[in-house]
Amino acid sequence: MKTLGTVVEITTGRSFRKAIKPSNRPTHQVLQISNISSQKTGIYSEFSDLVQTEIPSKGPIKCLKDNDIIICLLYTSDAADDSLR
Repeated sequence: MKTLGTVVEITTGRSFRKAIKPSNRPTHQVLQISNISSQKTGIYSEFSDLVQTEIPSKGPIKCLKDNDIIICLLYTSDAADDSLR
């Protein structure tokens, strides 16, 4: 049996220290957990709604590409409580 990690590259998303604010000179659109969790299907495809912001960086920024898959794991304290019962 193969594990997911042997078939695909698994990476985490970029974390931000502060709230993401729109920019007048955007360099990127940012997909946030709130974008995905607000969809009942868990499928997000309305990319025009994403925050357009400027991301300063000294190095390259990894971005989503065509055919990338996002798996969103949501944690709630209720779910943790239920798993312990």
